[in-house]
Amino acid sequence: MSNLFRIDALNARREKVPGTVVLIRPPSFAFLTAISMGLAVLFSSFLFWGSLTRHTTISGQLVPNAGLIKVYAPQRGVVIESKVKEGQLVSRGSPLLTISVDRHNDAIGDLQKAISGAVISRRDSLLEEMRKTKMVQGEELSALKQRVSDLEGEITQLNSGLFRLFCG
Repeated sequence: MSNLFRIDALNARREKVPGTVVLIRPPSFAFLTAISMGLAVLFSSFLFWGSLTRHTTISGQLVPNAGLIKVYAPQRGVVIESKVKEGQLVSRGSPLLTISVDRHNDAIGDLQKAISGAVISRRDSLLEEMRKTKMVQGEELSALKQRVSDLEGEITQLNSGLFRLFCG
């Protein structure tokens, strides 16, 4: 049997496989390799020759050369009318804008009154809740004091029973 195996192995070796094996890389691999190498060179050169911007924090106020100033409204509101144009000269005390500070909503009416009413209602409900909490805490305190008193009486009874048991 070993002869048969040997003859078959020799015959298989004599037969050639049709064609040859050729290993070729796709062009996309070469393209991706070139891009990766280029990015690596770019990153390395930036690390070697590049510099980062330095940040500094300075407190103060920038003042323009034209002499502009900041104008603040005394309270919040909605601008109804502008009484001056941009670039127009104004004198001290002259009105610049008309501001409406009314808090009115068409669906609710006077919004300020509605908010005040809600705040007063909330304050009253919190005061009532605080009163009820104090009442419950007072009841719990009196119950705990009664429990302490009962336990002290029980301790006294147990002490007298022990005294009679050992001395009597």
